[in-house]
Amino acid sequence: MPVVRDEHELPIHNRKLHASRLCLLIRVLTCEVNLLVALLPPTLETSMRTSRTSLITAVLMASCVGSASHAAIVGPGDVTPTVTEGFEDFSYGYHSDPLSVFDGLATITGESGNGVIVARSWHYNGVVTPHAEAKFIGSPGQPVRYRFSMPMNYFGGYFATNSDTADGFIDFFDEEGALIASEALTASRAMDDGTPWDWNGFFLDSPFSEAVVRGNSETGGFVMQDSLEVRVAVPAPASLALAAGAGLLAARRRR
Repeated sequence: MPVVRDEHELPIHNRKLHASRLCLLIRVLTCEVNLLVALLPPTLETSMRTSRTSLITAVLMASCVGSASHAAIVGPGDVTPTVTEGFEDFSYGYHSDPLSVFDGLATITGESGNGVIVARSWHYNGVVTPHAEAKFIGSPGQPVRYRFSMPMNYFGGYFATNSDTADGFIDFFDEEGALIASEALTASRAMDDGTPWDWNGFFLDSPFSEAVVRGNSETGGFVMQDSLEVRVAVPAPASLALAAGAGLLAARRRR
């Protein structure tokens, strides 16, 4: 029987890692706030010192918001993607080397380094045909890994499976390779009379650099994918800069 994981479960070691990183960030930001206050002109320094507690509180709140790793489930059309991928530019058949997808923003391969298959139909425990146009991709014996050249915050598309076990999950990793979210993936079993493609869309509040699509089959493979879309994560202003700006504004209002 496949193991079904809680869609918001993170391994204990990853939770401890994120907690330790947050504590380090808090200490660094607090030191920078103190340095910022010390470098201010005397007229502002006094006012800023009186609001240091509020300033540090704002920094901590901003840093805590930025460190969350939650994926919101979104529907088709809810998010405007940066780029889409339908695999129409690739030749049919097995590709042993990583494929450059999403207009060069990512590569796709099997999780253990093996290739993927670009197909127009796939017969195995049912028949899979494309969701749109003429092609789709899948992996016969392992999960599929996407590696992005830029941080992303959204991944969506249509999924199906021709294994004997429906559904799966998708893991998101940050640029350091740490797991930041694991979400349940709906992928209905293909039947002989057609492919029931299922939409799955995930919007993360923490940027991810890798995504791994796993099926609930014994090998983790046989999850077919088509009509995919992603969005580049727009860099947010630094937490310290936002908090410092708020503190300066408060100080000026007190004068």
